[in-house]
Amino acid sequence: MGAFTKEDLKRFQAESLDDKFQRTLAKVSEWYVRWNYEVYVSFSGGKDSTVLADICARWCKIIGKPLYLVFVNTGLEYPEIQKHVKFFAQWLRDKYGIEVVLDILRPEMRFDEVVKTYGYPIIGKSVAEAVELGRNNLAEGKYSARLRSFGVTVDEAVSMGLELPPAEMLERYEKSIDGSKFERKKYKDLLFVDFRISAKCCDVMKKAPSKEYAKRTGRKPIIATMAVESMLREKSWLQNGCNAFDSKDPSSRPMSFWTEQDVLQYIKEEQIPIASVYGDVVYESDPEQMRIEDYGIEGGGREKLTTMIGRGASSARLVATLKKSRPDSSETAEPTRASMSIAQAAVSTTKTAFGILTNKASVWVMFSTNSIKSTATDSSNIRGEIMKEALATLRACKASLTRQEYKTLYGQIITGDINAARKGLRKILKRKEATA
Repeated sequence: MGAFTKEDLKRFQAESLDDKFQRTLAKVSEWYVRWNYEVYVSFSGGKDSTVLADICARWCKIIGKPLYLVFVNTGLEYPEIQKHVKFFAQWLRDKYGIEVVLDILRPEMRFDEVVKTYGYPIIGKSVAEAVELGRNNLAEGKYSARLRSFGVTVDEAVSMGLELPPAEMLERYEKSIDGSKFERKKYKDLLFVDFRISAKCCDVMKKAPSKEYAKRTGRKPIIATMAVESMLREKSWLQNGCNAFDSKDPSSRPMSFWTEQDVLQYIKEEQIPIASVYGDVVYESDPEQMRIEDYGIEGGGREKLTTMIGRGASSARLVATLKKSRPDSSETAEPTRASMSIAQAAVSTTKTAFGILTNKASVWVMFSTNSIKSTATDSSNIRGEIMKEALATLRACKASLTRQEYKTLYGQIITGDINAARKGLRKILKRKEATA
């Protein structure tokens, strides 16, 4: 039985920010004391870990100990994030008058090396891992609950020559998976694409350097993840609570019961600087407007706070960036050496391409003017890279899109209609520029 229940989580999530802050500070203090102050904050430079770093800095001031921040620079972070990491470390030194030690780690493999070695982390970690394991089942010739979750029926399994489990197991699959949260039918086609898919990217590029650091220094991590972010993180909290003292790799997640609104409220009230890629934290509507969420009831009204990027001046800045980065349509785009990659080489010969700057300011992410389906004669690596970078581009522009717009474009990309997604995104951003 786990340490907590879902009712416990809902009760903690419904607490005021002041109560959550005090509870988090208590968990942080427990962690420091348990490990004799040999502790570090896993600092990604994102808004959540920025808040956690501030809370831990407050505690370090109280106990008179240095604050250790660890940033893993994978090479995929926005330049603004990398600048913010160094800026915020100094900001904490100046604000609290404490020693702040910033350690910057790098993975042994670059992203392109990880992709070539293991595969693409498509959709998300949980989906990529499920796809990888499902494809292993196919290779082993065995029908499994995982394949059932992707919508592979018994008849299809028989036609593929897969070995079936006993009848009672098949019945259990049907009852426990069909229509449940574990169902992944919309990703079924990923089982049969001709490029590799894997969830090992995070393990190699982020977890491995952090584990090596922890082993070398003896320090235990504090991490700014929240239960609302995924089923896996919720399950972890229900099982271990905030401080997993006795797990194989001990870690503290003292903000597990926080929500996105709590993070934004803390940033605004405490005037915490965040990376410029987020824009500003603003009220989406009247700050005095009450919501039923204020009374612990979910699902009603609009969020009180949001980041400003994608609206107003931020939207105009985004479109202005696109204008500067888009190659002239009358000329063939000539990528620089820094901008070359497998997918970019595949589309660099097209006379029209849609460029958007994402993680690296100097790197083009291009949507081919033709559907990804038209690249059937190219290698599987090229097709996979185009889809991956199209999804990365879409995520970079997510704040500028409505939920329905994002869902539509996402569906077009994952089904291979890159051209329609490219045109749709351009049309949406032009419209937002006109109304900004």
